[in-house]
Amino acid sequence: MIKGFICPDKTKINCQDCFKECRLGFRCAPTSYLQAVTQDREWHGVPSVTQLCNGTLESYLKIKSDYYVSPNDMAFAISGTKKHAQLEEHGENAEQRMEWNGIQGTPDELIYHDDDTFNLIDHKTAGSYKVAQCLGIATEKIETGEFYKNGKPKTKTEIIMIPGEWGDYELQLNMYRIMIEETTGKKCREQKIFFIVRDGGTAIAFSRGVRDNIYFSSVPKLDDGKVIAYFEHKRDALIYAVENDIEPEICSQEERWFDRKCEKYCQVAEFCKYAPKKEDSNE
Repeated sequence: MIKGFICPDKTKINCQDCFKECRLGFRCAPTSYLQAVTQDREWHGVPSVTQLCNGTLESYLKIKSDYYVSPNDMAFAISGTKKHAQLEEHGENAEQRMEWNGIQGTPDELIYHDDDTFNLIDHKTAGSYKVAQCLGIATEKIETGEFYKNGKPKTKTEIIMIPGEWGDYELQLNMYRIMIEETTGKKCREQKIFFIVRDGGTAIAFSRGVRDNIYFSSVPKLDDGKVIAYFEHKRDALIYAVENDIEPEICSQEERWFDRKCEKYCQVAEFCKYAPKKEDSNE
């Protein structure tokens, strides 16, 4: 669970001491923001779909370890949470927590129809790299048929579409769909993600072919049996590890983002024997 913060000078401080008084004499963020950062979901023995989409070792360490977070590094997560809340305030059947087969989940928005069907909508705030990867947006240089004075051909960049790679987003939505279908008896017409592009409108987003700030796209349906088997395996592995205090094996390459997550983004990397070690901060 989140124990405290990493200050701008890299010193660690627990939450209550920080809320009481800033040790530096000037706050890096208002207390309302800092309190929002620490809203960590407690472990009650029933894993969530989101936890199971992460590596089992990462989820285990977040449950078992008292770790610190940088307020600066949490900015996009808090921004995304705020946008979620605003969207869900106006959405239909928003944020309904459900539990099925020892797994809990909270779909962002459900739209029920009179013919016992529903649409499932999930809201994501993601960078242009992730959006392009999911939607299969790519760019390539095309020769225009014209030439520069030095004889080199002139080119222009065009957007092309390739097969998308949805990764854990695809697993998450399909599990939500199965949970809703199993608990309500209704069938899903369509499962979609509404993307808000975190860096939308910037040069880097344009270079990746992401020209819009929002995208609303259908997510492919996966085989139910394979999805259920995946999440049941992850559920059993996490529960066994936590209850028996046995550290799981290293997260998969996909879960580690091919080590990028371990190096920069995993909040419990300092407790992981597999992660590259950084210089220790003061307690």
